[in-house]
Amino acid sequence: MVNTTIDEQYLQLVAKVLDTGEWKDNRTGVRTLAIPGAMIQWNMRDGFPLLTTKKVAYKNVRVELEGFIKGISSKKWFQDRGCHIWDAWSNPEKVPYGNDPETKAKM
Repeated sequence: MVNTTIDEQYLQLVAKVLDTGEWKDNRTGVRTLAIPGAMIQWNMRDGFPLLTTKKVAYKNVRVELEGFIKGISSKKWFQDRGCHIWDAWSNPEKVPYGNDPETKAKM
């Protein structure tokens, strides 16, 4: 997608998923409408791809970026900093990988 903003690419992809996506079951037990392999490509030379089509709390962005840069994988680390957007997705009952003894040993 040449000469499009990140917002335009995002909205185009959402429209494509809604128009042609297929319902899939996933490991979390939540059905999703998806297009396998669909993605947005963005050249970071064009700036950070922050979406402006929806509200994004600066505090969460700051905490997430710090955690990603530091390689943090602990939900508690994010929670201790007031960032709770991953709580539901890092629930061991929904996603056991990385929370069970066997996987932790491999990590």
